[in-house]
Amino acid sequence: MDAQRPKAEIEIDEAVVGRLLAEERPDLASLRVERVGEGWDNVTFRLGDGLALRLPRRPPAAELLRNEQRWLPKLAARLSVAVPDPLHIGQPAPSFPFPWSIVPWIHGSPAADEPLAEDQATRVARFLRRLHGPAPDDAPRSSVRGCPLRERTNFIVDRIGAVERAGSPASPTLRRGWQYGLDALPARETTWLHGDLHPHNVLTANGSLAGVIDWGDLCAGDPATDLASAWTLFEGEGTRRSVLDGCLRGRCRSGQPSARVGRVLRVGTRHLRGHVPRGRRPDHYRALARRGGSGPMRSSAEPWSSACVQRG
Repeated sequence: MDAQRPKAEIEIDEAVVGRLLAEERPDLASLRVERVGEGWDNVTFRLGDGLALRLPRRPPAAELLRNEQRWLPKLAARLSVAVPDPLHIGQPAPSFPFPWSIVPWIHGSPAADEPLAEDQATRVARFLRRLHGPAPDDAPRSSVRGCPLRERTNFIVDRIGAVERAGSPASPTLRRGWQYGLDALPARETTWLHGDLHPHNVLTANGSLAGVIDWGDLCAGDPATDLASAWTLFEGEGTRRSVLDGCLRGRCRSGQPSARVGRVLRVGTRHLRGHVPRGRRPDHYRALARRGGSGPMRSSAEPWSSACVQRG
């Protein structure tokens, strides 16, 4: 994962954090500052016992953080898990050219390192059900999240081609799965969605769902994009089905098989090429790619919608 991460365009250390706090939040400047993580987009520092700072490390990340700062506060109160709802929105300054946030510290570990227990399917479904409400007309849209699968054809075809060139026997299954997703009906509804709900952005504590972080890709789109997380957060087929059934209770069923196939194609083609996130076995992803998910590729006669494959 580190080998693919874009290079930071600005160095961020404890001294930078200290200057920003002194300028905007002197009441917090005396708290202990500890660097705890660096992802593709942000560097995270723990501030005291109960707070954290998120600072973009490159210009595209600044735009994602602005998106999170604007829209997450409108949704946080209705969600059933802890989220990094901004407590302070920092402004660009000569010492740091991007916006930044002070957010609550959420205790937990990434599900990629400490997976969710199978009995957490109900809680994940409840979270998704509360998130996937109608989005306003001015909600952000994405060209890579929640969009029709057909718009991602070139991206996926290139990945399947890489799998074929590597000599994997999985490529025919991947092509069939992709075509199945393309043939699915378009989404019946457009809702809010997290957009990047993979195991590194889901926090657990002793196997329980503790929080959901990294909301920069929050947008309106096909909710099947988020529903596909059932296949990366849980390994039991019955558990995955419980997530989908619980999330879609009382609503039209949009996007289950195509979300599964599309998202698994993204994960499967990537990890068949050797990129394996922490906390997940390589054989888990290879098996998903070879099978197109767990169980038969077509699991119901109901109409399904298409879902956008997340960008890699």
